[in-house]
Amino acid sequence: MLHRSDSSNSIIDKIEKTWEGIEIKTKPELAQSIAEGMADYLRSYPAPASYKQKLWDSCNQWYRRTAGRLGVSDGAAFEEEMPRPVERDLGVDLVKALHDAGGKTKEQLGKDLGVGEKTIQTELRALDPSLQERGKRVRPLRLAGQELHPQIQVREQTDPDNPRITKRLYHTENRLHPIALQLNTQEAATLLLALFRRYDEEGSILSLEMALDIWDQLSDPGKDRIKEIYGDKEIGFRSFIEEIEAELEEGRLIVFHSEDEQRELLSGDELCMNLFKNADICHVKIRRGGTKYEIPKARIIREGHKSWIAVPSDEYPDKTNAISFTEQDLVDIR
Repeated sequence: MLHRSDSSNSIIDKIEKTWEGIEIKTKPELAQSIAEGMADYLRSYPAPASYKQKLWDSCNQWYRRTAGRLGVSDGAAFEEEMPRPVERDLGVDLVKALHDAGGKTKEQLGKDLGVGEKTIQTELRALDPSLQERGKRVRPLRLAGQELHPQIQVREQTDPDNPRITKRLYHTENRLHPIALQLNTQEAATLLLALFRRYDEEGSILSLEMALDIWDQLSDPGKDRIKEIYGDKEIGFRSFIEEIEAELEEGRLIVFHSEDEQRELLSGDELCMNLFKNADICHVKIRRGGTKYEIPKARIIREGHKSWIAVPSDEYPDKTNAISFTEQDLVDIR
C-alpha cells in the first residue's frame, strides 16, 4: 500500500491517474502502472536535467523496492518508461529559444525548456548583463570558454483576454548559434583547411573569424600536430595558421558579432550574399564600363557565382531597370 505525505502528493496523484479506467488484475500490471505514473511525474517536473537526475535515481530506487515487495521480478519497467535524463546546456537552449521573433514570456520559456521561471530569470540575466541592473550579479554563461552575450530585447504586451494584465516578452535579434564541436585532430584539420581555401580564394573574413574561433579551442598538442602534418599540405596554409596565432597573441577576443556589426568586415561578395539572404534594402553604387550607376533603394539578387543583380525595390521582382554587377564593379553598398 502506498502512503501519502505532503512531499509526495504530486507523484502519488500521477500514479493514481494511471489507474483511472484500468482494471488492475495482476501485480505486474500494478507495478507497470506505478512506473508509468512516476515517468509522467518526472517528464512534467520543471527542473534542469541535472536535478531531474536526482529525482530519477530516487524514483527508480522506490520503484524497485515496491516491485520487490510485490514479488515482481522485472524491475526494469521504470527505466523503460522513463529513460535516464540527458544533461543539456540550458543556456544554449535558451539562446535558441530567444530567436523567436514574436518573443516569449518567462513562463513560456520555462515550459519549453522544462524549468521554472526563477531559473529562466537567472539564465536571462547571465546572458545579458543589461538585465542585471538590480539584484545579485550573475556570472556570465560560457561555452567552450567563451562568454555568451546576445542582446535581449524586452517588450510589454497587454493580455487580450484581460487588459489589466501586461506580459513581458523576451527575444533576441542576434542570431547567436553557440556551437562547440567535439573533433579529433584530423577532423579539426579538415575543417581548418576548408576555411583556409575559402579565405585564400575569396578573401573571406568570415572564414578567418571562424578559424580563429576553432584554433583557440584546440589543445597545444593538437595545434602542433596540425602544423606538423598539414602545415605544408597546401601553399599558404601554414601562413594562415601563423596569422591566426598572431591575432590570439595580441589578445584578440573571440566575441559574437551581429550580422549588422559583421558587415563592416565582409568582402563585397559576402556582403551581397548577406543582403540577398536577409532580403534587405540597400543603397548601391556601381561603376561598369566607365559608367556609374546608383540605386538608392535596391534589393540584391544572386545571378550566378560571384555575379549579382541590383533591382530597384519599388520594381522588385521586375528586372526592367536592374543592373548586373560583380564585386569588382562595386563602388559602395550599404
